[in-house]
Amino acid sequence: MRNFVVPSLRQLLDILINRDLWKISLGQALTQAVRPRSVMAPILFGIGVEMDHVLGSVWAVGTLFDHGFSVS
Repeated sequence: MRNFVVPSLRQLLDILINRDLWKISLGQALTQAVRPRSVMAPILFGIGVEMDHVLGSVWAVGTLFDHGFSVS
């Protein structure tokens, strides 16, 4: 999953954030925001699918998508 984020962004996140999962999630969210049509971020896609299965709520998935932490 770390290979999904470009090396320069990975270096910046290594300096700013301590937790690996946070680094990967934020890196994928930023990459998805910059290239929304050409990139399908695995963590963001998984969060959207999991929230849909657990909650079954279009509103919850839509809210996560609006904040950049899900792929609808």
